[in-house]
Amino acid sequence: MRLTLTDENGNIKVVDVSADLSVNDFKALAEVELQIPASGMRILHNGRDLQASATLQGSGVVQDDMLLVLRTGPPQQQDQAEAIRTQLLNDPATLQRVAAQNP
Repeated sequence: MRLTLTDENGNIKVVDVSADLSVNDFKALAEVELQIPASGMRILHNGRDLQASATLQGSGVVQDDMLLVLRTGPPQQQDQAEAIRTQLLNDPATLQRVAAQNP
């Protein structure tokens, strides 16, 4: 399935993975794509943390979903929110997809 990864800095990567891939293995892929250590990241799908032991499909992730990859550590929620807002404003297709998933 094709998924879009984004981070708090607005970096966007599109990856193709198997639906039965574990979240833990997906973190290793995200580490390579976004240069964020797997041991220091959280992956959010529709605002919820994905559990490392689950599969992507078992976590409700489907084709063309967007996953937010966050560095763990001191909270910088305001900066993260601003980065996401800016990203959505600069990418109308992503904004439309997010609006369709969360009316």
